[in-house]
Amino acid sequence: MHPTEATAKALPKLLQEIKRKGLKIGTVQETLSTKRILPVEPIPKF
Repeated sequence: MHPTEATAKALPKLLQEIKRKGLKIGTVQETLSTKRILPVEPIPKF
């Protein structure tokens, strides 16, 4: 996000929509972390 007046003005609405959609706000590091990916079971090959 850019440190501008337009960003500051839009931020409350942006945060409201993020919460409404059930999303979580995080840092870039958290977003790109492999810890946030749930492991899946491999599909057996026959």
